[in-house]
Amino acid sequence: RLHYKTTEKGTANPQYLLGSQHMRDVLEKLRAAYDLIVLDAAPVLAVSESIVLAHLVDATLFMIHWEKTPRQVALGALKLLQTQGAGLSGAVLSRVDVRRHASYGYGDSAYYYGRYRGYYGSKKGQKP
Repeated sequence: RLHYKTTEKGTANPQYLLGSQHMRDVLEKLRAAYDLIVLDAAPVLAVSESIVLAHLVDATLFMIHWEKTPRQVALGALKLLQTQGAGLSGAVLSRVDVRRHASYGYGDSAYYYGRYRGYYGSKKGQKP
């Protein structure tokens, strides 16, 4: 089962709310009831709430929007998370255009997508 809760826009002083003992108590109750809790936060450099949340969670997964997030912005955000003691578990490149990425000729799975997409993408007996 999946449950989700959204926040209201315009919350007054979200840093205080997220860093409060009440928030810690809520997370402890959720940990007892769920196998996995995912908190989606705003971009790290845009607002401070993400840093506050990073101190309350077991792991932080850093998302980078492919071809949209400038490299220096991503590096700056990662450095900020590191200096603030966030438990960074990894990074994910999101919204990758696999076809375009395959045309770059990198030696990863996108290479194989570009090279074999006709073979694996078509049904038996059909031409790609």
